[in-house]
Amino acid sequence: MSTDFTGENPFGESLKRQWLTDLENRTQIWNTTDELRYIAWVASCKRISPWGLLAIVQQHRASWVDPTHVLVDVDGMPGATLAEGTALSGYVGLVGVTGGGKNVIFRAATAIIPPFTSPIPTGTGQGLVKSFAETVKVTDGEGKDKTTRYATQFSRHVTVVHADEIDALNAEFARDASSTDAMMRSLWTGGTAGMTTGDRERRVTLPANFYRIHGIWCVQPSNAGNIMARVEGGTPQRWLWAPATEHRRRAGVQQRAAVAKPVYNIPHWNTGTNPIGPQGGALPELYSDGDPHPAPTWVTRNSSPQLQAWYAQAEQDRDAALDYDPYIKPTPEEAAQRHAVAMSSHSILTTIKVAVWMAWLHGRREPNDMDFFFASAQMEVSKAEAAGVWDTLSWGQEDELSVAGKRRGAEMHSADIARDVAAHTEVQRLADELWDRLAHEGPKPPRILRNGLSNRRKRLAKEARDLLEDMGRIQEDRHGYFWAFNAEGMPVAPIGTPLFQPRV
Repeated sequence: MSTDFTGENPFGESLKRQWLTDLENRTQIWNTTDELRYIAWVASCKRISPWGLLAIVQQHRASWVDPTHVLVDVDGMPGATLAEGTALSGYVGLVGVTGGGKNVIFRAATAIIPPFTSPIPTGTGQGLVKSFAETVKVTDGEGKDKTTRYATQFSRHVTVVHADEIDALNAEFARDASSTDAMMRSLWTGGTAGMTTGDRERRVTLPANFYRIHGIWCVQPSNAGNIMARVEGGTPQRWLWAPATEHRRRAGVQQRAAVAKPVYNIPHWNTGTNPIGPQGGALPELYSDGDPHPAPTWVTRNSSPQLQAWYAQAEQDRDAALDYDPYIKPTPEEAAQRHAVAMSSHSILTTIKVAVWMAWLHGRREPNDMDFFFASAQMEVSKAEAAGVWDTLSWGQEDELSVAGKRRGAEMHSADIARDVAAHTEVQRLADELWDRLAHEGPKPPRILRNGLSNRRKRLAKEARDLLEDMGRIQEDRHGYFWAFNAEGMPVAPIGTPLFQPRV
């Protein structure tokens, strides 16, 4: 991971147990509708988080709605074609520790509302595309009129992902050449997606909004670094994060009254004899270029005045933040403001999608004010949970830096010792050479004694003389000349050398 997680947390404060309890008490989310009350009751029985259970149940319910049901564009007005809409695809990150009930939560959610299609495990971006469709060769006509063409054959129009671990997906995000991140963004918005290869039969193109994906990944925070590292591009902000593990135990346990399972109605649009199935009677199993596209069913914000007002304010803030010359260097304050708006803008569409999923969970076609209110609470939890994942990665990175620092310190200490030993050995060798020179050539002053030495060894000469003096192997006479002395403490010099005169 190249991202520095030890700096400021872009998601703010991480989730705390008392904060979560206060949020539940303030919003009364688990005490308002039978659908939500039952989810909270099941979660308490299974000892799992109701927030994680709710997120999965929402994805399961959404999988029962035809992918041609799409969000209106930013102007809030229905478009003319299916491609003009935004898909209601979703990604959920269920955060928990190993053995923290992540598998239990999948089973509990399936018992409440099963997904429309059998879930698939996680894969690469290409694997997700292939889960929808493949390219086949189609023969038309007979005899001389026979022609062949390539077509996209859909095996399903809705894919549900149940992934026990996020490790494989996180590894895909780490690969420089991987297209998984870009592919998943396209699938999330419902744009044209697919794979382009040289082999025509392996090439797959999914037309816009002919499909929808609802992916749920169990996340151990320490294994999500490469996904969280894409925060500047908005990847983690497009996810709905929720706790899988319930950490409020003993005195912190929320007491829930037993609740009978309600009927989770599927929203109806009255668009024919089959208004609710993902095929919808309109999406084709076989599609070729030029074939007509099914008509869209628009999901608007009109049923929630509060959602409309919130969205208008968000767009106003974004407009104000974008009102600048893009190639003039901003001040630090301007850069910080633009960064904050950019970070929050990535979660605007996620909030709207969560409000729609909340409406569909209650059998409504479009979100009302209550759906938006509870969706906002979910987004608060999501942001706090993402902050917790970021903090966990920060701790791990700090530990790595600490260990690396200690290792580096030990290496430097060893290097210092080795360097000192090497230097001491070199001084000893020079001292022996200087003693031999004095013994064979006679006493010399320091300046003459250094003659013939390299610049490096000249710098070591004084240290070598000090070593010889400390050992009693040389002494300086009254004239400033150094003499060699033997082990018996007698001066050593060539025959004819004047007698040693000690320094007074």
